[in-house]
Amino acid sequence: MKSIQLKTVKEKVLFNSAEIEQEFKTIELIKQAVNFTPPGGFNASDMINRIRILDLLDSANSAENLALEDADYENLKKYVKETKWGVVSKTIVEFIKEFE
Repeated sequence: MKSIQLKTVKEKVLFNSAEIEQEFKTIELIKQAVNFTPPGGFNASDMINRIRILDLLDSANSAENLALEDADYENLKKYVKETKWGVVSKTIVEFIKEFE
């Protein structure tokens, strides 16, 4: 069993040539990684694994931590590593490092 702290961080980032304050929520970063389409798309087994994590996120909305079974954590770790992000962010880098 693995636990991931669910937090919110505000950070100034460059977006469309303008610096804006962006709010990053761990729960949203996880959703983005889980929903990121891998090369070739999703097979049925992969969809089932991803939906398991999304269901856990839905039930953890107000929690401080997300508890994942080892297999779910390993899948999430893989999804985070595969994800391409649309902004350069220290918060996202710290999020990714939690899975190394």
